[in-house]
Amino acid sequence: MSDYLLIHLHDAFKKLQESLAEANRVIAAGDLPIWLPEPFEQDRKLAADAITECWYQDEKIFPPTGLICVSPEHSKIFSEANTCKENFKDEIMIFKNASTKKRTNLVSMIESVGKTGGRNAKVAEAMQVLRISRLNLLWCYRQILVLPKNLNSVSWTWSTSSKSIDKISYTDALQLVGNEIADENTQNLIIGILRAYQSHQLVRVKKVAPHLRANITFDKDGVRTRKMVTTPTVIISQDATLPRIRWPDKDVKNTRLGRIDFKLNPEPIVKALGIYTYIDQE
Repeated sequence: MSDYLLIHLHDAFKKLQESLAEANRVIAAGDLPIWLPEPFEQDRKLAADAITECWYQDEKIFPPTGLICVSPEHSKIFSEANTCKENFKDEIMIFKNASTKKRTNLVSMIESVGKTGGRNAKVAEAMQVLRISRLNLLWCYRQILVLPKNLNSVSWTWSTSSKSIDKISYTDALQLVGNEIADENTQNLIIGILRAYQSHQLVRVKKVAPHLRANITFDKDGVRTRKMVTTPTVIISQDATLPRIRWPDKDVKNTRLGRIDFKLNPEPIVKALGIYTYIDQE
């Protein structure tokens, strides 16, 4: 294990801890309104912990989402914490990429790269050395979501789709290769495959777990604006009052799931990145 990489990982984690501690302090210390779904009490400290926690919890249960008002003067603190999250994730990815073993089977190698959700043996070893093996990496990575000012309403819905399907361009696909594929030989091979599909509409399919999304409306320059955001934990409002809030009815499923996937070829052209084409383009 490289001492150089370990030092950088330690420094990134230390800055992450410090930034999250400061974010937790300013969230918990405020006296502005808060809304958490039943059966949770309207507890600012609980909301602050839900937003900033990065360790696995054996007993403590956090609300699935919620809305807490925090003065906009603290926005820089949340921005700095999010930057620390990105930097820490970058250092973790450096470890993962540095420990990728060369495979003789190129297909197996392609299938193994581009996976950012877990931790490989090298990352696990580094985290044990730093005594941070009980870190929840997904909690460490997720950004603190600060909503735009002048909120009118927040309406939550459950997304029950098992995958996301997004159209991408050839240029987008090349950018994904550069961002998510570490091995140069694998990059060249995938680029060669993509080159044959430059004139095709490409589609990226990613597996997703059921999650809460919020449809928000807010005023921007005097214009009513709508936006959908994913809310894996409590989110922050910069207003002094709560907007209209709508929580989904119990046991209501999302019945408006798209069916554009039925037109996709069953086999991806690049499995490591989940890139497909449409059947009618063949």
